[in-house]
Amino acid sequence: MSNLPELARAWGFVDQESATDVWSKIGSLVGVVADVAGAVSGIGAVVELAATIIGLTSDANAAIEAQLQTLIGALNTLIAQNQIDAIVAYQKNVDNAVAYGQAGFDQLKALLPPNPPPSQDQVTSAIRGCLQTLDILDNDDEWRKWPFSTQLYYDDGGAWMGQIVPTPQPDGLVFSTAYILPRFVLSLSQLLAVGFTLDPRFVANYAGDPSKPVNRYINRLQWVCSTALDGIVVLRAPAPAELVETTSDDNGNPSYVSLGGFCVGPWGRGLNGVPTSLSPNPDWYQMYGAVDRYGNYFLAGNYPPVPVPAAPPANGAPAADFLNAFGIVHTIRSRDAGRQVFQQLGLGQAYAILSQVKAIVGDSSPDGSQASTNANLKVWSLKDLAAIGAPILGTSRPIRLSAVLAALNKLSSGANKSLRGAIGALIIPVALSGAPTLVQPAAG
Repeated sequence: MSNLPELARAWGFVDQESATDVWSKIGSLVGVVADVAGAVSGIGAVVELAATIIGLTSDANAAIEAQLQTLIGALNTLIAQNQIDAIVAYQKNVDNAVAYGQAGFDQLKALLPPNPPPSQDQVTSAIRGCLQTLDILDNDDEWRKWPFSTQLYYDDGGAWMGQIVPTPQPDGLVFSTAYILPRFVLSLSQLLAVGFTLDPRFVANYAGDPSKPVNRYINRLQWVCSTALDGIVVLRAPAPAELVETTSDDNGNPSYVSLGGFCVGPWGRGLNGVPTSLSPNPDWYQMYGAVDRYGNYFLAGNYPPVPVPAAPPANGAPAADFLNAFGIVHTIRSRDAGRQVFQQLGLGQAYAILSQVKAIVGDSSPDGSQASTNANLKVWSLKDLAAIGAPILGTSRPIRLSAVLAALNKLSSGANKSLRGAIGALIIPVALSGAPTLVQPAAG
């Protein structure tokens, strides 16, 4: 697209300065569309069917068992095919809508020099195609067409957070950015490319007012981003009594409930009870991380073993230094998991596109993420880190970078000279121990 500013000037639509400015922004806009398409799964759902186990072992029942297995296989195939058909139908519906905008963009390429300047009808036709796509996708229902029954959601069986699922509509459909988000931003960028190239009054004609099309599409993208951002769930941290429990040793001295020198409070046991089951839940113990409520990405696993405090409990509780250090490191690791989910959902790129589109049309309003409880997942900030480290740093102001850096390095026993390095020293890859299964709950 590097030659489009020159082509626009050749037609006398815009002056040199404005053409360069507009197309530098559009070039950046379109350049990240491929990143979004790569970050968001085209399907985003995995169909997993559990085979029914028939407990018939008698020879006399062998024929009946075979017939039942055949019937079960046929039913499972039918269920799976219906689920797949629902996904394919959804994709076709989105693709059919996108086709109008693609046709408008293809018209633009056919109208470029050395062809003569386009007629007003040609300009209107190309822009109308782009508008038609976005008008179809600018509808709540188009973003709530993902079949609930085809998706897997986080479910630890009540060992920590239970089920994290969206509430399906009466028709069994739920919100999802899978498949549709990259196509929406692609169509929006195509509209801007066509509009700014062919119509010298594009902003005046199609933006600048809440009722104008471009403003409506901006609001739609902002709503989608906000809904998806709010759908990220960071697994909660254990309370002190859930992390480590106190007891008495054989001599009656206060000590901790432990296994191999590590804390095995309710969090460490996956809420298994004591003394009937001191060992951890084989899969869902010390759960931490973050998941997408809408089932498009998961990054949740088992937190590393936490050594019991060196000092014995006082007044039935471990020392504040132990709890503070654990809380800060756990929060940073959990926040990082949430940020990774944010990026894997394509929200980093989507918010960047949203900001670029707003700038192109002169909209200086915030992107809406500030109102979300997950706003801190977008980027690490000194303010956030100071808030996380408040138990050690205190709440005095102004916030000093050196103090935050020193606190983080103390926790990791490192000597990093940058916040990025100090944070990285505390973060570990989220790994699933025992490969917990994401259970598909029944719609209801």
